[in-house]
Amino acid sequence: MSNELAVSVAKSILEDRRGAGYYTDVKILADFLKGHCDAPIAEVEEAAQAILKDRQGADYYKNPEILAGYLQRQLG
Repeated sequence: MSNELAVSVAKSILEDRRGAGYYTDVKILADFLKGHCDAPIAEVEEAAQAILKDRQGADYYKNPEILAGYLQRQLG
């Protein structure tokens, strides 16, 4: 996943947080992520779970740059 794509995906996820909240469902978020990368589905689901778990904890991924960096490393 290119840096530009990672930033775009991160911004979409964060927009959803302020709106409809569709991506609070692991399956829906994983499907969204899978549509933007070539990573295996197991890795995509793991990333989706980590993103949602972060929301319940430290919430580092509310920062688009941090979330984009995570996406790029995990789903590269």
